[in-house]
Amino acid sequence: GQTTVLDVDRLRGLFEKCNEVEAVNLVSQMLVADAKSGRLCAQTLHSVHKDYMQVVFSCLAQEHILAHELFQDATAKKMERGCENSLFDLIKWISFVAKKAIETIIQVRESETVVEKIKRYIDANCCTALTREDIARNICLSPDYVSKIFKAKTGESLKDYINERKIE
Repeated sequence: GQTTVLDVDRLRGLFEKCNEVEAVNLVSQMLVADAKSGRLCAQTLHSVHKDYMQVVFSCLAQEHILAHELFQDATAKKMERGCENSLFDLIKWISFVAKKAIETIIQVRESETVVEKIKRYIDANCCTALTREDIARNICLSPDYVSKIFKAKTGESLKDYINERKIE
């Protein structure tokens, strides 16, 4: 049988607009239609999973978000391992990824929120040996981007801010 191919351009557009519901529906409706017509097979689940993640990763990269940081928790790893087992598991994974990725994209786009989150993390951990890698890992962004956005929004370097907080 012929497998359905995911409309990656439309999906990318929905992610760029942070339209979580439509992104999940686009993929879910396609998979359900394949299941109803008897075309859904393991290869389709695999292909849709890989194509979907490629779109998500490219959208995250565009926002300087590190995907491996975003999906490293035990729940995410367990869900991804089993996502190709069934239609239900794949739709559950797709929904989980969309929610987590889009929430993070929105947060990054509202850079004041990111800077505030950086400051809160520094304030809560200023008694430890803090690195920009620690801070970046905490908010799922690259260390270079964290330093750049912090400097752009506050006018001071991360290192100077950390040192000031330690002195206080």
